[in-house]
Amino acid sequence: MGKVRIDNMKAPIPPYFELFKVHHAIGGDADVFYREVANNPDFNVCREAIDFLVSEIRKIEEKLAIYLQQDLPMQLIHGDLHYDNVMVVEDTVSGLLDFEFCAYDWRAMELAVALSKYVGEDDPLPLCERFVSGFAQHGQLTDAEIAAIPDLVNLRIFSNAVYFTGRAIAGEDSLESLTSRAGSYAKRVRWVNANRGALVAVIREKMATLVEARA
Repeated sequence: MGKVRIDNMKAPIPPYFELFKVHHAIGGDADVFYREVANNPDFNVCREAIDFLVSEIRKIEEKLAIYLQQDLPMQLIHGDLHYDNVMVVEDTVSGLLDFEFCAYDWRAMELAVALSKYVGEDDPLPLCERFVSGFAQHGQLTDAEIAAIPDLVNLRIFSNAVYFTGRAIAGEDSLESLTSRAGSYAKRVRWVNANRGALVAVIREKMATLVEARA
C-alpha cells in the first residue's frame, strides 16, 4: 500500500486523526458528539463506559495536535486489516478484502487498526506480538511511530464510538450498535493504557530483530 500513489485522486475516507469527520452527521464538529452523548438518555444503559470513553477522547484530541506537529509518515492504508478481511491459501496470504475504509493516513495506523481487535481478547499481548512479527517482515516504523501506537490503537476504538453515534443521529442505525459495544471498547482502552510500555517494547523488539536479520 505504501507504494501506491494517488496524486490526482482523493481517498473517500478521512484519516483517523480527523476523528470527528468519520460520519457526516458529526460533520467535523466535536461538540455535536459530546452533546449527543451527554444529553441522549439512551446512553444511560452504558453510562459508566461511555463517560470513560468520552474522557479518553478528550485526552486524545490534545495528543493528536502533538502528533500532527511531528509529521508522522503518511501513505495509503487499507484501514481495516483484520483477519476476517484476509484470504489465505494453506499458510500463505493470497489476497485482501474490503477496501471501504481505505484512506490516506498516518502509516502507523495500519498496524494500530489491526491491533485494536486483538486488544479485546483475553490475553492480548501474545496475539499482538505474533501479528507484529508478521507485519515487521514488510513494514517498518520509526521510533516516533512506535511510541504513538498505543494512542493510535485507542484512536481506532474512539473512531468507532464517534461513527456509531453519527449513524444514530442520522437515523441510519439504532444507538444499540454503540451501547452494546461500549463496555468492550472501554475494556480495550483500559488494557492499552495499562500495557503501553509492554506493547511498545514488543513492537520495537520485533522490528529491531528483523532489521538485524536483514543486515
